[in-house]
Formats: sequence, structure tokens, C-alpha cells
Amino acid sequence: MLDYAYEFQRESRRIDQLIWDAMSLVRGERVLFCGFANDGQWVKRAAEIGVDVSVIESDEAKLAELQGLGIATLRGSTTLIPARDNSFDAIVAFHYLHEIDPTFHTQIVWELARVGKRIVIVEPAPPADALGKRISELYSRAKYEAGAFEEYRSIDYWRKLLAMVKADVLMQQFTFTRLAPRFAVEETVGLILSAMEVEQMPQAYLDELRELARSPESQLSPLSRFVLVALGAGEPVRASAGTLFREETFEEQEQRLTIAAAMAPKPPAPPPVPGVPGPAPVAPPPAYAASMPGAEFPPVLPPPGATPLPIAARAGPPAGQSPAAQPPAGTPPVPAAPFAPAAAALAQPQAPQPAPPQPVPPAPAPFGMPATPAAAPPPMPGAAPFGVPAAPEPAFGIPDPAPFGVPPPAGRPAPFGQPFALPEDPDPFGLSPDPEERAGFGWNWEPPEGHPDAQPGDEPFGR
Repeated sequence: MLDYAYEFQRESRRIDQLIWDAMSLVRGERVLFCGFANDGQWVKRAAEIGVDVSVIESDEAKLAELQGLGIATLRGSTTLIPARDNSFDAIVAFHYLHEIDPTFHTQIVWELARVGKRIVIVEPAPPADALGKRISELYSRAKYEAGAFEEYRSIDYWRKLLAMVKADVLMQQFTFTRLAPRFAVEETVGLILSAMEVEQMPQAYLDELRELARSPESQLSPLSRFVLVALGAGEPVRASAGTLFREETFEEQEQRLTIAAAMAPKPPAPPPVPGVPGPAPVAPPPAYAASMPGAEFPPVLPPPGATPLPIAARAGPPAGQSPAAQPPAGTPPVPAAPFAPAAAALAQPQAPQPAPPQPVPPAPAPFGMPATPAAAPPPMPGAAPFGVPAAPEPAFGIPDPAPFGVPPPAGRPAPFGQPFALPEDPDPFGLSPDPEERAGFGWNWEPPEGHPDAQPGDEPFGR
């Protein structure tokens, strides 16, 4: 079962840390806090990390508490702060302005900008659900009737105020990611009603809120928090405070680690390979793989009927090297350098090849007529591209009526043979259904439309 109390506590602490990072208070700064909100937690934590903290307050009870904590105080109002211009590195109004008469907001913000280089405003967002809106409305009305204020504003309202006094305004909103369960809604409303009774709210307001809380579709969403930071033009902005707002106890750390371990997904276990500790190695083809160590492309299978490349045998030490220089027995063999077999094969002495016969130049034809073509010498091995047999050229340069090897009428042979035909390779493009017989040197063939190997979504020629 989910521990809702722990989940909401953890979410609340996450929001507090985000607010603390956005405030970016660091050791050695002079910071003035407006009031002593939230039982002084933020003021006390700032003093703990080495911030030179001061608090401006007019309530006598809070002033006495601050003096007991050893925190410097300024007795007065934020509408007229008793300090010189730019006396503080930062001014923090934490949950402060929504309890001030809105007619004084502009004056207070101007005064904060006068004495502080940086202004930090932290405010709750207006409620988003129907029950929260009604609670806020009734609470604000009761406060106003008692001579106090409690009114939440949108983030744009605070931004416009700060934009009048500072050049740059940065805004952030932090929201709870969980909704309270049904029993938590009833408990929360009960706590709110208890606080309102202590503050002597009208009984009619309390009865209406109790009736709303009993509704089965009532929902209460936690309030979001606004953090706005106003600075002068060109002043740098810190990304984080670099400290924790609340240190984690040992019990909280143990509980957090236990829950994180229970919720972490378990990685799938690899399938066991009998007799092999790791993944089974894939053995490449013996002949071509051994002749291509370190090649740019992976080893490929030879075409059907082709002869594998020769592999140089290592029978003994090279010339000029003693047997003692050989690696000892049991040492794994060192792979040969790339294309070493081919280099060894080229290093073997070759028999002199006879010079090809030189063609006899034909005699010039009289009157500029084309000469009768002489008999072509027999082609040398490899002289014809792709192994295409040579054919006599057509007379007078007239193109052949059947180009590209299309059989002409009357059985006349095509001048260039069959197109792209490789007589020694029955499967020149690797179209064999057997993947081990497919040729290719780093080139992937894409089947055209209609081919049996075509997959859905394949487009020919990359269209």
C-alpha cells in the first residue's frame, strides 16, 4: 500500500529545495527578509549556511524571538525601510506580500528595489480546484472583515510590479505532481477549519466549508509556488544555491533508499550460454576473414565458385631472426597486418610476361574514305571491362540498331553482349535467397518494388 503521508512529505520537501535553489542565497551575502514567515525556517536556514541575515519586522513578539536567535532586526515597515540604497545583496519577501493591503504593493516593491540589488518574491498561486477556490474566498473575506488581508495573485501580477523597478525578471512555478486521496482531503479541510475556528472566523463560513468537504466529488489540490527574481541589467544569475534547504536524517535516508530500490525496474537477466561465461563469439568465415584482419569493412563471403585468397603460412622465423626471438609457447598469436597475405603473394617472384603484340597501323584510305578495319588482336585477360567480349565497330560510325544487347531481328548478335552479365558468377548481385551466398563489400542492396525481399515502406532509389 502506498504511504501517502510519506509521498506528500517527500513532494513537499522537493518543492522546498526547488524554491531554495531559485533564491540562490550563498555564504557572505547581506540579505534582508521581510517578516518572519513559516516559523522562520527560511531565515534560520540562511543564517546556518553563513548568510548575513537581517529581518525587518514590526510585531513585538517576533522581534523578541529574533533577538533570542541572534538574528539582526530592523524595526519598521517595508513601505519605508530604514536603510541606505543598495545596502543588501538581496531582499526576500517570502509569503509576505499576499498578507499586505494591495494598495501598498507598488510602494513596497519600489522600496525593496531601492535598498536591495536583487529582489526575491515567493508567493502561493491561487487555488485551481473548486473547493480550494471557495476556501480561499471565504478565508480572504473573513480576514478582511477582521482588518487583515489574505489574497493570492497570479504570477503576471507580481511580474508587472517587478518589471517597473528592475530590468530583468525571472519567473518559475513549482507544482505538486500528486493529488491527495479522498481521506487526505477530509483531513486537510479539517485542519483548515480548526485554524479558522482559532482565528474566530464566522460560523456560517465554517458550516459551508464542512458541507463542501462532505461532497463525494470534492478534490483539493496542493498550492503551487511562484518564485520571481528581479535584477538589474547585466547582473549574473546563479543557477542554484549549492546547499540543501533541509538536511536528511538517517531514518529518512533509509526509507528513501528502500522505496527507491523497491520501485526500480529489474534489468532482464541475459540468457545463459552453456559452457561460455560471456556472449557466444560469432566465428567469421575462415578463408576470407583470416585474410582481411583490420579491413575497413567486415569480412564477406566469396562469390559462388570463387577461389579463396591465399594465406601465408608461418612455418618458421623470418629471415635474419633467430629462433630465440620467437614468442614462447602458449602466447596467443599476433594477428597479421591488414592485407598481409596479398602482400606476401605479390612478393613472390613472378615469371616474365611476354610483351603484347603491337597492332599494325592500317594504310591510309584514298580519298578520305574510312579504312577497312583490321583484324583485332585477341583480347588480353582483364582488358575488356566486366569480361564483356569485344565486338567489331559498326561501319561508318552508324550506331547499332539494337543497343545494350537486345537481340536484333534475323539473329544478329548484340554488339555489347548481354547487359551487365558476368558469365563466371551465376548470382552477380547477391540475389540468392540464402544470406550466406549473398555478395557485397560494405554495400547494402535495397530490393526494388515488387521483389520478394521487399519490405513494407521500402522505396526504390531512396525516394
